[in-house]
Amino acid sequence: MSKTWKIIKIIFYSAIIIGSLFVITTSLNLFGFQMFVVKSGSMEPEIKTGSLVIDRTSTDYRIKDVITFKVSDSKETVTHRIIDENIKDGVTSYQVKGDANATPDPDPVLKTNVVGKVLFSIPFLGYLIAFIRSLPGLILFIILPTLIIVSEEIGKIKIEIKKLMNSRKDFDKKLAELEKREADLEVREERLRAVIRNMKKKIPKG
Repeated sequence: MSKTWKIIKIIFYSAIIIGSLFVITTSLNLFGFQMFVVKSGSMEPEIKTGSLVIDRTSTDYRIKDVITFKVSDSKETVTHRIIDENIKDGVTSYQVKGDANATPDPDPVLKTNVVGKVLFSIPFLGYLIAFIRSLPGLILFIILPTLIIVSEEIGKIKIEIKKLMNSRKDFDKKLAELEKREADLEVREERLRAVIRNMKKKIPKG
């Protein structure tokens, strides 16, 4: 049972670590690297729906680069390929298109809205990350394992407290026995003193 529980704990710890790492790393820009989940098939077959793309920020984007950019007035991101570049009045913008789309995107993408250039993608991993970010995923991967581990630690603390209480009871019991023995010895000592006093009275003087 203990061996099985150890294996379960390892799984739980792994779930917490993996789940936390995915949630953190897909929400932050780490040293210029960032991860995004591809939610459509517009870049298939190169990047499949549900893939995780790893982007790196750059100052130089070129035609044929696959980039991830922010959609204007939205928190959503899109990953498409640059097919043309336009520079007007010092402002750079790109015309982009999904490999699987028949036509380019209707709106140009400002360079300032580009998050990064795709370095590589991992198929289907995005599905897992999207699930972890959802409420059921957070419960399954983070909250539930954490509750089980915390519950186990509380159980261990209760056992230690019980041991301490038992040891205290044993200590109190031994202390009571010693105090009783001490009291008995004091009574015997007093009796002996009384006997000695009586004997001294009976001894003739002079």
